[in-house]
Formats: sequence, structure tokens, C-alpha cells
Amino acid sequence: MPSDNVPLLMSATNPNGWRLEELLSQLCVELEAKTALLVQDARPVAQGVAGNNRVIWRLLHDARLRQLSSLAALRQVGPDQGPTGTPRVGPGSEGFLTKADIERDLAEKTPPVDRSARVLTDGRPVTDDHREINPATGQQKAYVVLTAEERAKGFVRPVRRTYIHAGLNPTMNGIFLIKPGEHGCGARTTMGEALAETYARDPYFYSGTFCSSCKEHRPLEEFIWPDDGTVLGT
Repeated sequence: MPSDNVPLLMSATNPNGWRLEELLSQLCVELEAKTALLVQDARPVAQGVAGNNRVIWRLLHDARLRQLSSLAALRQVGPDQGPTGTPRVGPGSEGFLTKADIERDLAEKTPPVDRSARVLTDGRPVTDDHREINPATGQQKAYVVLTAEERAKGFVRPVRRTYIHAGLNPTMNGIFLIKPGEHGCGARTTMGEALAETYARDPYFYSGTFCSSCKEHRPLEEFIWPDDGTVLGT
């Protein structure tokens, strides 16, 4: 078997590697041939493996289509200079911006947040009893958000409606959650638009949030955004 440390994909450090779209195409061809052999075996286990192979083939095919879409987008940026040339996007490319650069630019252009401009999610004034917990759901009676007028002044983060209960010190592979950490369950919770926009307007507005699977409120440090793996409230 080849070593796990041998790179497969073409890159600046592996210029003779596979192009991703070509590798995915080759995998589809080989998997289709293997599946054709399994069709001759009528045993349930063989047919189950063949069924799994068909699902994997579709996923590989979809991945190839996405890669072709990425290549089309990159051609709009400029010509491909090859694995050792200047990249069209990412570090080293013209106009490269980090996430921190974009967030800093947004913060400079966006008016400071007024945290006194707050209401409940249904638009009513904030009341002392809004924190009462519904025993059936584990949720509060109502949640505080910034007013629509305050949110309309601009966002310093993307508007994201779904987060993951990753827990403390989760096992991550880049931005992807592999295994939840302490107190985490790995479930996703989706919130309403007003809550999502409040996070985007002021990432530090809340100190905790609700997990729809655990049915309880937990500190923000236990939750991550699925699009970039960052912790809520940062």
C-alpha cells in the first residue's frame, strides 16, 4: 500500500500530482468497474456493497462537478499558471485578503453598535420574565435581540443561522468537527433571522446560546460556526 504521507494532488510542492478533477474521474471509472463485478454475486452482502458503491460513485461524481465549477470560476480571475506559478486565489495571489482583513474593514466602515437598542424576538419590549424556561422545550420564554433599526446599520460578521455544539477542546480537521469535546454533542441548531443578524451586528452580544439536542443553554465557547469552524462570540 502507498504511504499515507505521499501527496496525491498537484500543488506547488507536488507539481507532478493528480489534478483533482482527473483523480475524481479516475476513481469513478474504477469504482464503476468494481461494482459491475459485484452485480454478478446475488448474495445480500455483495448487493449491499454494490449499493454502497453506487452511493459513493454519485458523491464522487458530484465532487467532480463542483471542482469543474471551481475551475470555471478561477478562469474568470485569470489564466492558470500551473502548480509552480502565481496562484489566482489564496496566499500569494493578487488582492489576497485574510478573514481578519475583511472583518477589520467591516468594523471600520460600520457604525458602533448601540446595545441599549434591544427588544424581544417578537418585537415586544424586554421584560424581566423573558428568561423563564419552558420545561417542555428547555428554551426561554423569549430572547433578546438588537432592534431591526440597529441591525440595519450594518454587520461585522456574516449572517449565519446554524451553529454546532462542538463542546470544549473538540477534535477538528481544519474547519470540520471530527469529534465533539467536553459537554458537546455535535448537533446543529438553527436560529431565527433576528438572532442571526444580532450575532452578525455584534458578535459579543451574547454569552451563551441554546442547543436543540441537549435542550439547554450552554456557554458560547462550546459552539462553532460550520462555515469556518470559529467559536461563537469571536
